[in-house]
This record gives sequence, structure tokens and C-alpha cells, in this order.
Amino acid sequence: MDAVQNSIYRYWNARKVGFHPYSRSHRYYQSTVKDYLWNWLYASNKKKLQLDGKLIEPCGIFGLKYSPTGNLLIAACESKSFITMDPISEKVIRVNDNAHTDCCNLVTFLDDRMFATCSDDCTIAIWDLRNSQHEVHRLNGHTSWVKNIEYHASSQKLLSSGFDSNVNMWDLNSTDSNGSIKPKRLLTVQGLCRMKLSGDGKSMYISSVDIPYIIAVHNMNVFTMFKDIGSIKELESRYCTTKKNLMPEDRLLPVNKQNYVELYYTKDDNGESVIPSHSIDVHPRNCAILLNQLGEDVVRTVVQNTKRFYSHAYECPCDADTNLNCFPRGLETHILEFDHDQGREYIEEASFSTCGKFFAFPFGFGALLATYNSHFHDYETCMAQQLETLTSKHAGNNKKGHLIPEVSKSHIIKSSFGHTSPVLCTQFSPKYLQLATGCEGGKIIFHNPVL
Repeated sequence: MDAVQNSIYRYWNARKVGFHPYSRSHRYYQSTVKDYLWNWLYASNKKKLQLDGKLIEPCGIFGLKYSPTGNLLIAACESKSFITMDPISEKVIRVNDNAHTDCCNLVTFLDDRMFATCSDDCTIAIWDLRNSQHEVHRLNGHTSWVKNIEYHASSQKLLSSGFDSNVNMWDLNSTDSNGSIKPKRLLTVQGLCRMKLSGDGKSMYISSVDIPYIIAVHNMNVFTMFKDIGSIKELESRYCTTKKNLMPEDRLLPVNKQNYVELYYTKDDNGESVIPSHSIDVHPRNCAILLNQLGEDVVRTVVQNTKRFYSHAYECPCDADTNLNCFPRGLETHILEFDHDQGREYIEEASFSTCGKFFAFPFGFGALLATYNSHFHDYETCMAQQLETLTSKHAGNNKKGHLIPEVSKSHIIKSSFGHTSPVLCTQFSPKYLQLATGCEGGKIIFHNPVL
């Protein structure tokens, strides 16, 4: 009986994360209905990438990015290349082999036709869709793997971060006598892992593998950031007495100065700040961040608020009014947690949808699509409802101030499998409710969920 129960458990546990439950030679699986169903369910996802009838083997898909119009998708590949695809026909348009001399990590668009790629070869390349056979510029300045690139539209500057712990700024319209573009140092963060900008360009969020908090920089001014901040290590010693008491009051104050720095903690079950965040995405309205965290035996997908919430408003004009109940910034509000018992070699990228109501994250050989509650409310509405509930509970207390929201379990609405190896990245289309996923084996799948 124990052997039968163990067999059933293995089958459902494998099926849950999208693995093939058994090999074809397994005596419980061979020539059964399960084999037929498995092949039938995922037959449409067995297509391999092809261009002009030739198979493409890009190895791992490290990053996906839609063009601003949603008409193109570009995939950054482990095989030093990037792939341009049509998300409607799901066909490959172009493959740029040897775009870099090492793994291509991420892609970002500067406008409808210009885009940039970054790589483990410590360089950044600028490309033009109208003639993407050769790069427009090759940017040198990092001394280690470049893991993030973001375009800051208001200043028309490209920002990059790498494992050399530096955030650099590049002026693509300014070259020296040799035609080279030199970087300007913005920030130094020990153990820097990911850097992400908000859509409005007013905030920067940074994760580190060495320190268990998210570094938030609000009211960004890229021209004075190095002077205002410099090194995060200096800020830590300047403002903090202990790591458990690091600027807690600042998250209640209005953000009224340039390059305003806050630290947002992430907690484990014991309330200790020990779990670093390996991936960040920012809500389209800059009211929350989505974190993918990897502990020793657990994977967490966490949503943290980045605005102070009042009743049906956030960061309202009366920010400094202490007579209002509010949620301070930087709190965990929604979470999904899963056990894992195997090491992860790659960073797994979670993402928000364009409307901000949904988010997706890698899960085994597929991805999960989730929202904040079963009513499909947007994030602001969920937070306002929580605040009203807590305010009514404290109605007899005349003292006003900040309240702490209960951490809610995110609501999973869809699961999409079909890959043959672990999924590494997810990305939503800016035009349609379409989700693209890329896996370690080099496959890209387009999901069109019906909600």
C-alpha cells in the first residue's frame, strides 16, 4: 500500500510543476491513457524554433522583451545571441548569432526601433530594428557581468547594472573623439543583483544577494544621484544603528526630496530579514514591486507596496497629516510560497501585466498566473479595502497613524505548462493579454489565457 501511495504522490507532485510524471519506459506509464493525455495536452507546445526551415538551438532563454507596440518580441539567449519573433504568428523573424561573446542576459527598448542588449561579456550593445545585422554602438565600462539595462526616458539616458556592484549611466548622444561612449557612475551597491526602474522613471529599485532588503530610490535625479547617495554601504553606516532598525520612520514620511532612499525588508516565518530577492518587477503605476525570492528550501513570490495607502488613495496631498490612518511603504502585502529541494542555477524572472491586475512567475516547467484576490481587483482597491477593515477594527482608538496590513495569499488563476525544462523568464505583452515564457532548454511559448 505504501508503494502505491508513494507512486500516486510522485505522479501528482510531478504533474503539479509541469514535469512529465514518468518516463515512457516506466511500467506504470507505458501504453496507458495517461501517456495519450499528456501528449495530447502539450502537443501544440512541442514545436521547436525554426527560421527558413532550419532548427534554432539558443540554449537558455534568459530574458524576454516586447516592443512598445507589442508587435515584436526579442529573446536574450544563453548562446550569445538574440532572437526576434512575431508574437502573433509565433514565428522567428531573425536570429542574431554572436551578438555578444558570452551569454546575452536582457533586452530593453529605447523607442519603437532602437533597443539594447547586455551580456556576461561585460558589454552593452545598441541595435536598430531597421538594420539589426550590426550593432550601432558597443558600450564598455563594466568590469563584470552586466545583468540589467533600463532606459530612463525623461533624461534620455540608458542605465545599466552589473555584478561589479555598480549602476552606470550612458548618454547615447555624446561620444568622444574616438566615437566611444563613456559611462557615469550613479551608485555602488555591494552584491548588486537586479536594478529596475518604474514606468514613470521616478523610482529605482535594487536587490542584492548580500543584503536582505530592497533599496528604493524615489524622486530620482540621475544627474545628482552619485553626489546625493554614492554608496549604499555609506548610507547603511550613516543612518542605521542595527540592521533590524534601519530607517523605519522614513517609510512614513512624505517623499519630498530628490534621490530619497528607503530600505524595504523581506521576512521569513520568524520575522527575520534573511531572504534576498533575485528578481524585481515594478507595478505599471509604481504602487508595488514584485519580488522572486529564493531561500534554502523555499521559493517566495512577494508583492510589496511602494506607496503609502489611505482610504481609496495613496500618496495623497495631505501626506504629512498624522490624523489619517495609512499603510507605510515597503510592506509585504501578498505572497505565494512553495517548497523546493533542488538547487537553482539561474535567476527566474517574474513580471506584472500591463494593466497591473495580474502577475506571472516561473513554476517548474511552466508559469503561474496570479492576481491579488478572487474578485480580480486592482492593487489599489485591495489595499483600500484592507485599510478600511483595519480602520473599523480600531474605531475605538482615538490615536491615528500607520497600520500594518495582513499579508494575503495571492490568488492563482491559471497555470500554463508545456516546456521541457525549467522556465526562467516571463513577460506580458503591452498590447494583448498574452504571456511569453522562455525556458532553460531554449523554447519560447506564447500563452493566451482566457479568464
